[in-house]
Amino acid sequence: MTSDLPSASARVNNVAGSGEAAAAPEPRAEAIAYQVPLLTPGQLGQFDDIASIYRASPAAATVPVLAPTSAGHAVAMRLEDDSMGERLPAGSVVVITDDRAPRDNDLVVGLPPGSNTPCLRTWVAVGERKFVVPIDENFPAREVKPGFRLYGVVVEATPATSRPAPPQPAPAG
Repeated sequence: MTSDLPSASARVNNVAGSGEAAAAPEPRAEAIAYQVPLLTPGQLGQFDDIASIYRASPAAATVPVLAPTSAGHAVAMRLEDDSMGERLPAGSVVVITDDRAPRDNDLVVGLPPGSNTPCLRTWVAVGERKFVVPIDENFPAREVKPGFRLYGVVVEATPATSRPAPPQPAPAG
């Protein structure tokens, strides 16, 4: 199934994009438009879509949104794994919107059938087939099939700035 996919070195990731390769997002100097809820993947997975989050008004921290998107159509998610490699490691925050359809190489957040934890992946089209692909090939690529719940396209990303120190081996002795 995934043999039709471009290799990891050939894949590019795009944030809020044109579908073309994009570098990591630059900090923006615009005024903050509004705050959006910041959820963990587990919290996001409890909702069918972004609209249902706003209807439920869950108690959640908020983050400012600088990217152009419509109020009520964006939510933030803090990443809990390193599936998107060093570019967006665990602890990074992405803002997603449901007010536009994904294009090839966009970053998206979705929930595969049978899972209860949404994931951040790159949207890849191969002919008529659609896939969601991580940067880190230790995580699975998946074909988008019926039952895949697409929450939205990433319009803003803030990479984690500090990483926990790796565990140190116990002293010999």
